[in-house]
Amino acid sequence: LNHVFSAIPDLIAVLDRDLNTIMSNWHGHEFIPEAERLGRPKCYRVYHHRDRHCENCHVLEVLDTGQPVKVTKVNPVDGRVREISAYPIRDESGRVVLVVEHARDITDRQSAHQALKDREATLRALIEANPETLVLLDTRGVILAASQVAAQRLGKSLEEIIGANLVSIIPTEVGKRRTEIIQEAIATGQPVRFEDARGDFFFDNSVTPIFDQDKVVQVAILGVDISLRKLA
Repeated sequence: LNHVFSAIPDLIAVLDRDLNTIMSNWHGHEFIPEAERLGRPKCYRVYHHRDRHCENCHVLEVLDTGQPVKVTKVNPVDGRVREISAYPIRDESGRVVLVVEHARDITDRQSAHQALKDREATLRALIEANPETLVLLDTRGVILAASQVAAQRLGKSLEEIIGANLVSIIPTEVGKRRTEIIQEAIATGQPVRFEDARGDFFFDNSVTPIFDQDKVVQVAILGVDISLRKLA
């Protein structure tokens, strides 16, 4: 069993009803001195440097309910984020006598996820603030993001157009032509540029495919108002 514990890269620990550490591989907790690991130390003392159990202790919850528990916690000692799963071990009478704790360090994954969210928020802000008509679509034509100017030119709010299909909120003939151009950009993987007129306004439009590796996953449409240039 010791060999099995040592082979698992995550922390595996077995705790009794008094929160004593019966067994542990100590993985991911190298900050704990060897001397403190000896005997059956209290889990809250060696892992968290506390004098009593943690608030909302997941081990106590398993002991109380007899049900597995899965939580995400930050250890203030090393600042690492861990996804913790705790499982009950019962005796012959069905009483929970031990708890197995499996802790996986997800700090890097959490950081990457937050960085992605931050980048998406920045990208959305840049799109919405664009002074021209800018729309980001998926390959079905659903609007993922758009500039405030694009919403205004469609006579709607951003909230109304996000999640809508582009061809459903523009005139039928215009929608048919736009669909053909979008499908051309998706099929060829090449940008398509064209001009069109709406009343007294003229626009220089660029439809640009966006790739994920070798596959087109989104399409960006930029419409620049060139009415003054046309008038000149």
